[in-house]
Amino acid sequence: NFTGSFLVWKALSPHLTQNASIVVLGSQLGIKGTATGADYSASKGALHSWARSLAIDVAPSGQRVNVVAPGTIDTDLVANDSPKKRTNREENIPMGRLGKPEEVANVISFLLSDDSSYITGAILHVNGGLYRP
Repeated sequence: NFTGSFLVWKALSPHLTQNASIVVLGSQLGIKGTATGADYSASKGALHSWARSLAIDVAPSGQRVNVVAPGTIDTDLVANDSPKKRTNREENIPMGRLGKPEEVANVISFLLSDDSSYITGAILHVNGGLYRP
């Protein structure tokens, strides 16, 4: 998670234009952690910290760096959940449902657009209210 994002940024950074927008895909687990995924949570936490620090470093050039931290999204990763597990997931989310991939994509599109030109160093939570910082 962290290493891949860092290496991609390192390779692309000389080619980024002034006012470029970088969006990093994080996770709510990078903030709150999880009992059975310490390695994953730690790598996402490192990614969040790196992105927020990078946002400060590149801000003078007009570049922006933000993180989108999805909660449980209705993708192939949860497609094989038992009905009981899915119901449990949904009941734990204040909005009562899993997120849709397009809801995450819409937030990413917004952050890449000029409509977010004064947003940098942010972690946007797309999780139906499951995690509230």
